[in-house]
Amino acid sequence: IPSLSIYPNPAHDFVVATIHSETAKQISFFDMHGRSVLSVATQDALSSDAFSIDVSNLPRGIYFVRFDGIGEVKKLVLQ
Repeated sequence: IPSLSIYPNPAHDFVVATIHSETAKQISFFDMHGRSVLSVATQDALSSDAFSIDVSNLPRGIYFVRFDGIGEVKKLVLQ
């Protein structure tokens, strides 16, 4: 069963994504208006399951994080 998590939440500069799926190829961050603001390829990370993502360039606010290939969306708060 594919699973995912993203923490800490709320976050400041970095988040850690944990993915248990062979199909997830990309993590996408969307703002409240549905605009893509950050995408990260996961090919190299799948061997370790967990990896850090720098979100320090994103403004504070609420984002939605989609793990492509899993179909689940997580809410992330940046402070």
